[in-house]
Amino acid sequence: MRQVDESAPSQELGEEDVHALRQFLASLGHLDIRERGGDSLEQLQIGLANFQRFYGLKRRDGVLDYETKEAVGWPRCKVQDVGIAFVAGRMIVLQDCPWGRDPVVLRYAFHKSAPQHLRSPVESAMRKWEVASKSKISFAATDLMNADFTIGWTPVIIPGEHNLCGNFIAHAVFPCEAMAKVVHFDNSELWAADMAVSSYNTQAVALHELGHTLGLMHSDDPDDVMYNRFGVNSTVKLLSNNDKVRLRDLYKIP
Repeated sequence: MRQVDESAPSQELGEEDVHALRQFLASLGHLDIRERGGDSLEQLQIGLANFQRFYGLKRRDGVLDYETKEAVGWPRCKVQDVGIAFVAGRMIVLQDCPWGRDPVVLRYAFHKSAPQHLRSPVESAMRKWEVASKSKISFAATDLMNADFTIGWTPVIIPGEHNLCGNFIAHAVFPCEAMAKVVHFDNSELWAADMAVSSYNTQAVALHELGHTLGLMHSDDPDDVMYNRFGVNSTVKLLSNNDKVRLRDLYKIP
């Protein structure tokens, strides 16, 4: 049996912190707490090592060093990085999954919770994905009753499966998930239409979340828009070649 490193996370954290770390790793798919032994210290170290590998950190051995602590605290998206999700009691394997329609015209609507001045940046992010798809995918505004997906700013604690507690600031639902398709942003954070001090750039975060709406999982490449890390006072990333290739492969766009 693998020996737990003496400097493993359990040696540095109190019981409550160990529980919080375990829940965090499980929420991103790096630790399966449902399987036998999933709550052991050994499994926690393995889960942390999985996290370190995915984010390209220097340590890959499950030891909670300064860099890893910092990465755990990054503002990020609530969508899992890898693994299996349970939605409405049903297990789904997380992988890139497209909308099953041709042409791909996605109708969207903003909830009244969406600030008027932040709607245009979200729509600008849509245009970037349209261009990346070579115009094979398009977004069209409609009303809430007829929308394929909706966009809004929600409280940290909301009914359902996607609360934005801790450092999770946004979330989106995949086409293949059997639930209402939403993109939602944490309304307790500061949001700006462009780069602003101490605020999140709405277009930058929307570009990432809309990638999920289109069916893309997280990437482990920091250069990709689909890498799971946000920051305040940030500019909008350009869609990387990898982002574009993944989208075109998913929708069979030459």
